[in-house]
Amino acid sequence: MSVYRISGELMLGSRLRRLGEKFFFDISKVYKSEDIAFEPTWFPLFFLLKHNKTLTVSDIATSLEITHPGASQMITTFENRSLINCSPDKKDKRVRVVSLTKKGEALLKQIEPIWLSVQKCAQEMLNEGENSRLLFSTLTEIEDLLTKKSFFDRVKDDIHTQSVLDKISIVPYSKKYAPRFKELVLSWLIENSERTIEHEAFINDTEKTITSGNTSILFVKLADELIGLSVLAQLDNDSATIAVFHIEESVKDLHIANLLLSDTLKHGKAKTVNNITVTLDRKNASLISIFKECNFSLQSLNKENNTITMERVANK
Repeated sequence: MSVYRISGELMLGSRLRRLGEKFFFDISKVYKSEDIAFEPTWFPLFFLLKHNKTLTVSDIATSLEITHPGASQMITTFENRSLINCSPDKKDKRVRVVSLTKKGEALLKQIEPIWLSVQKCAQEMLNEGENSRLLFSTLTEIEDLLTKKSFFDRVKDDIHTQSVLDKISIVPYSKKYAPRFKELVLSWLIENSERTIEHEAFINDTEKTITSGNTSILFVKLADELIGLSVLAQLDNDSATIAVFHIEESVKDLHIANLLLSDTLKHGKAKTVNNITVTLDRKNASLISIFKECNFSLQSLNKENNTITMERVANK
């Protein structure tokens, strides 16, 4: 099997480039076979000028998603071939207006039948496959995602995340962590100023609460520093609540939150707890989404405190 197929996402860019090159190569052959002096790379500008008799250089740059200097360079190339005119706007001499020359219009008439055939054949081909008909909607979605966040930023963020996760561990409560425990709970209270802790025994007498077996406290440890915690308070034999779930703002990361939640749920399972609830700030959409991914669903809203209570039932 081709390395381009077995390498999966690692070859995404290469496969897209190769696919584009195949189309360009074959379409270029079509133009040559019809004795038309036209390059596939010229299509975007000619397409724009077909539907807009005149365009400014800025309009072209915006439509083709290229820089203004890049658009100017492209236009110069076509001017040198006598395919387009580029002249100052009558109302504003600073603005350059682009239009097809008579030679350009004649070339457009030659290539329009080719475009119709290309479009028709592309549609027929895409309809032949089970998934290929989704190509254009998929491409649009990918383009929008990359506009939202570049692939460079995505990879760099992931490299950073992995370097952090390699230093992360989840550790249970011990007496030596007591001072840091109270600091983290205080930080949580400041961050959730409108909240109160219903099950506050674990703060007033943490050691007694821990030894009773009704509360599980887990810490997120980054290298040698405790940067977050969760407190799972058992309500009865079958139910518990995540009374506190907090990660320090300076290192807040959804991957870290996911690790902490997963270990918290494991502790709940070990205690044979079936129902677990949690109350979260409604503004924290990212954290809410992580709980949703772990099968928590909406139980109630508190508009006064702007909180959402979610529930997870183990046998769902």
